[in-house]
Amino acid sequence: MQANLAAIRMLRTLEAEERPATAEEQGVLAGWSSWGAIPAVFDDRDSTWVDERAVLKELLSETEYRQARRTVLNAHYTDPGYVAAIWQALTDLGFTSGRVLEPGCGSGTFLGLAPDGA
Repeated sequence: MQANLAAIRMLRTLEAEERPATAEEQGVLAGWSSWGAIPAVFDDRDSTWVDERAVLKELLSETEYRQARRTVLNAHYTDPGYVAAIWQALTDLGFTSGRVLEPGCGSGTFLGLAPDGA
């Protein structure tokens, strides 16, 4: 959750300053994991996330908040540890280079952790 909030804050800064992200800022943006891993943040009945939900409502417009809330049904987060294991398995099976299809294209974890030559 904190990484997602940091990424939203970073995006707002970049938009306000009308500039691309530095390498360090790209690292903050890369922390984005979507809402699929924490759908409860949008459940007003869940008091666990009340503080984070309030911050999120401050950072997003009403429309953006509604749009983010809708993504929990189809936003799937894949932990980088799983992705690394998948790439390792493919390497162990003989993959050395070639064309690959990014299965989700969400935050780019599969592409970001791809071995050289993929």
